[in-house]
Amino acid sequence: MSERFFRFLLLALLLARSSAPAAHSGERVPDPEDGVATAHAYVNPYFGFTYPFAAGWKEGIAGPPPSADGYYVLGAVDSRDGVSGNLLIVAQDMFFSREPVGDAMALAKATRRTMAALPGMQIDREPTAVSVADRAFGRVDYSGVGLYRTMLATEIRCHLVSFVATANAPAVLDQAVQSLARLSAPPETSASASERSSFPVCIKDYATGDNVVRRVEPRAEPPYFTRIAVRIIVGKDGRVQHTHVIKASTEQRQSIMEAVAQWQLKPLEVDGAAVAVEAGLVFEFKPAGH
Repeated sequence: MSERFFRFLLLALLLARSSAPAAHSGERVPDPEDGVATAHAYVNPYFGFTYPFAAGWKEGIAGPPPSADGYYVLGAVDSRDGVSGNLLIVAQDMFFSREPVGDAMALAKATRRTMAALPGMQIDREPTAVSVADRAFGRVDYSGVGLYRTMLATEIRCHLVSFVATANAPAVLDQAVQSLARLSAPPETSASASERSSFPVCIKDYATGDNVVRRVEPRAEPPYFTRIAVRIIVGKDGRVQHTHVIKASTEQRQSIMEAVAQWQLKPLEVDGAAVAVEAGLVFEFKPAGH
């Protein structure tokens, strides 16, 4: 069995197990942090991509839970010796980012400004639009304090997914960057209807205003006055089929999921056909009397 066929088979199995957004079916719907690593690749069913490691590279240490504004450390890959190189796979939810970034090139330019302002850092490659695995990426290279870095970012499901390679030698960095050519990723959202990804359409504020037919408020749970970001998937019938509370207490999470599951929205139509839509919500609980 070829390695390429194995990667597609593994991704297909994960997607089949977890990607159908049907709350009443009991099937597990993936969230961004649900990626898994095999001996040779990282697979993320939410974003629909498989990243085969560079030859001899291996899974690194798992990252922390997502932040309140939807920043994820999805995975880490280490060089053969565990010292000379590292590649982080991270994602920023564009719905909830504290500093909104318009697209992958804007992220590359923002990274360039941040790195250029640090003492001892230099820009080795200005922000550039590149194509990797038939997807548009923004790239920027920089170095300093004996380390060389490349950041490549692309947009998937209204998240900016970045691959950040760090190495102590240019040859090691090149090995990590070149391995991204073997990335298997979903098609661009601008593809034709016949080639377009089966992901829900992502619209940040869809679950607001007149689009909401029925809304049930969650009960307030402490800690109070905290911002709780939530992504939902609304089915073709307007029912909420999946709720992802990004960061909250157990009680807050349960309260939100129970309430939002009862919401009813206007179905979204694209080209005359109903489609699933992914939207964002923000809750802030306050004690009685506030």
